[in-house]
Amino acid sequence: MGGGDVRLSNGGTVAGFEAGEGGLALIQRFDRTSEYLGAIDDRRERALAYFAAVNIPFSRQYEFNVALDQLFETDDATRLMAFVADCA
Repeated sequence: MGGGDVRLSNGGTVAGFEAGEGGLALIQRFDRTSEYLGAIDDRRERALAYFAAVNIPFSRQYEFNVALDQLFETDDATRLMAFVADCA
């Protein structure tokens, strides 16, 4: 595994993103994410999408890990967003 790679709870891995010259690719990715978040009208949804501090109970850690795996494997945050909203 290299820098930025993610090891999933199911044992798989997802490759991280190249930083680019001087970190340019990461800066551009951050800018796109910020722009996307700015387009979310509901402040609660925007906070969850930005992953504001939410206490994840230890008893639900497995559910959280599975939702994270799905996010990293499919780029679909639906399950993770629903889970975090349920914990908020």
